[in-house]
Amino acid sequence: GEDSAAAGGGDRARAVIAQLRAENEEPDPGEVFAQAEQLQSESQLDDAYLLYRFAARQGHAQAALVLGSQADPAFYTSETSILPEPDLQQAYKWYQVAAAAGNEEAVVRLESLRERVEQSAADGNGPARRLMLQWQ
Repeated sequence: GEDSAAAGGGDRARAVIAQLRAENEEPDPGEVFAQAEQLQSESQLDDAYLLYRFAARQGHAQAALVLGSQADPAFYTSETSILPEPDLQQAYKWYQVAAAAGNEEAVVRLESLRERVEQSAADGNGPARRLMLQWQ
């Protein structure tokens, strides 16, 4: 019920990582991703986010794509993301990671994100302008 959700805060994610590390020094990103998906489906967003991030940093393309999606204004919802609002910078960062890992969807998402960012920058949006400066 409500209590288990409140007790989230990343504890379950840390337990998962600890357990995977006990079994294998370098946890399999695919396994971490599967655990993240499970927690996400249970609305344990904090825990899922930590595991997606862990997997993405290990080069798991799908995990990076999920993180990008959670920050992308085109896909953001407060039910699926721990972020208080969409974050262009985060979306860009994680889509880049996913694209670098060979994820085709991320390449497509980066193109549409760029159009959105260019439009926002033209409208005078500060974060969008700053992001355009580093967009190569």
